[in-house]
Amino acid sequence: MERVFFCPRCGVTRAVASSYPASPARRLVYNRAMTGDRNVLAEWRESAPYWEKHAAAVRQLFAPISAALMGAARITAGQHVLDVAGGTGEPSLEMARVVGPQGRVVCTDAAAEMVAAAERLAGRQAKGSTRRCRGSARCFSRT
Repeated sequence: MERVFFCPRCGVTRAVASSYPASPARRLVYNRAMTGDRNVLAEWRESAPYWEKHAAAVRQLFAPISAALMGAARITAGQHVLDVAGGTGEPSLEMARVVGPQGRVVCTDAAAEMVAAAERLAGRQAKGSTRRCRGSARCFSRT
């Protein structure tokens, strides 16, 4: 049997061989919160106001991750970028700053409440114009 572990600090995923059988008594529980009877999408919808309220702290907390993502994706001025599962707009809003007036960032999320919060935050941060797109998405462009 093989177990897979992910280290969020260094980003390494490892598969580790296990010498014992996975008996019910010895099974590891990786995340007790992720049970099959939860409505996760509803939970994200309900949490959107809190993500929006604490947007400044979230932006600061995720700044190193956002910078690394944008560097790895080589996002530059003038590009068109799709942020899938963008939540309340981090890193979409920072991407909009980088792509500038000639670029566009589309922020999508399964929870429309999260994207609506991203739209409001974009308006408050003066990230150019914000337009509605189809579905649960918002476009951030600097035109």
